[in-house]
Amino acid sequence: MKTHHLNRLREIRISRGQTQVELAARAEVSLSTISWLENESREVSRRKKIKIATALGISIDELFPERNSRGTAPLASGR
Repeated sequence: MKTHHLNRLREIRISRGQTQVELAARAEVSLSTISWLENESREVSRRKKIKIATALGISIDELFPERNSRGTAPLASGR
């Protein structure tokens, strides 16, 4: 099952007026890492996801809402 964080990453990056190259440099990850996430071609480490979220000024949970920061599904509300 594919997730849809790629669209979220691309939307946020573009809304901030950043290119993939600029985001990669700011997050201190490779351009390939940004491309892989946006195209869902590979999974990347939690550490890299945190670096990308930080570079965008948001939490990892905001960038990847289908997972919480530990990489597990978020708890349902009300728990």
